[in-house]
Amino acid sequence: MDPRSMAWRGAALISGGASRSEPPARLEHLPADLPGHFRTLPPPETHEAWMASTYSRWVERDIREKLALRHDQEMESLQRRLDEERGRHAETRQKLQEAKRQLSSIPDQQGALFRTRRLALESKQDIVFSARVVLRECFREWALHSFRCALDRARHPRPDVKGFQNEVERIRTAGLQQWHSLHHQMAAAVSKYMEEESPAKGGKPTPKYGLGPTSADEARAIYGLPPLSHRS
Repeated sequence: MDPRSMAWRGAALISGGASRSEPPARLEHLPADLPGHFRTLPPPETHEAWMASTYSRWVERDIREKLALRHDQEMESLQRRLDEERGRHAETRQKLQEAKRQLSSIPDQQGALFRTRRLALESKQDIVFSARVVLRECFREWALHSFRCALDRARHPRPDVKGFQNEVERIRTAGLQQWHSLHHQMAAAVSKYMEEESPAKGGKPTPKYGLGPTSADEARAIYGLPPLSHRS
């Protein structure tokens, strides 16, 4: 069978626009990539014979079922998209109502804000006035306290700083005298007991043990005293 006639038959059934008794007048709707680039009409006898055959009816039924299935799928897709659009529309309407409700509550909110600001300003003025009162009271209490302290200092005797300094100087002088007396006593003891020919030892020389001092001057040097030759 000629493939060009088969191509025409399939295209004629897919188009669905022509009747069984009349062949299509034009074939401009056929695709350009058909085998052989079929662009002419078949004879009327061929068209009638094909349309009267059982194979053409089976092909037509199959194509109609496929078209019906495709139509149902497209309808389901359109229905699903329509449901989604309805959901978005309902959500948008809800947002719009919420926005309208918020817009309607703006005057009340502005009034509440104005009242709050007025109360805050009044409270601020009260706080400033209270702060001034508290500051005035603080200065008054400070003045009273200072006056009382001045009266207490005037009524009671003041500390005798000069007498205290004199007493400290007297104590220091007495301490120095005792310190000098102690040194003189230490020097006398060293002269008495640490000399090599001291009378306390019967005129005998002092034995030397280890690295101990052997003279009065060395013993005096240990205690930080001047030697006997320089003593007045």
